[in-house]
Amino acid sequence: MWQKVESWIRDQITLLFLRRVASTPRGQAHLLQHLANAESEGEIPLFDVVAEYMERAWKDEGRAKLARIHREDETRHVGMLEGEIARLLKNPLEAQLPESMSFVPLLGERLAPIRKSRIDSDQDVAEFYSALMAIEVRTAHNLKLFAMAFRENQNDIGAQILESIANDEIRHQGYCRSILGRCEISPVDLGRTLRKWSLIEAWAFARLNALDLEFTSHRGLLPLHAFWVSLARRAAGAETQRALRILEREVR
Repeated sequence: MWQKVESWIRDQITLLFLRRVASTPRGQAHLLQHLANAESEGEIPLFDVVAEYMERAWKDEGRAKLARIHREDETRHVGMLEGEIARLLKNPLEAQLPESMSFVPLLGERLAPIRKSRIDSDQDVAEFYSALMAIEVRTAHNLKLFAMAFRENQNDIGAQILESIANDEIRHQGYCRSILGRCEISPVDLGRTLRKWSLIEAWAFARLNALDLEFTSHRGLLPLHAFWVSLARRAAGAETQRALRILEREVR
């Protein structure tokens, strides 16, 4: 019961900030750029590597096809998001974000298990799809919140794009479950791998939120009183430290 209440509170706080940032075209483009970066940050070529393993080791054309459809969806999403950024801004380059504000630099060496040029085992597949599952679950949920904020700020086109991508991400979760279910590793090892990537993703998301609060407030993209911005920064910093403590305690 408390988890549902806590989740609802988090969503309301998130919506408060999303509504403020999405109140201008610059702010909307900023949010879309975050999403475009997340969709294109290096994992797209890995889908082909994983698909090749499924064909080579599993002789499973069906699941290999799921991996390639997933890759095509991610590529299509980037185009949809970048197209909307171009519609919002005369110069879309204004929405570009520093490299430090992305998952890849944040995760660093933690990404090693899934950044391989060749997949050689079911454990490799489980690492990749456990990471994807953690990302897809949060992304699908947050995209619905983004869409609400865009619609409340009279951007129905942007909201429809976000809702369409959210529905794809929900479908992708089904792909992840199907492929993870095929991996020949013990339930204990699979559970441990899923838990590890859930914690890694939670820490990275908290850290990215903290960085984004600094960025949006300094760039004038967050029209909110300085007191509330300061309070939010402290809360974001505390959440990042909490997620990191849990990660370091449970993931060895």
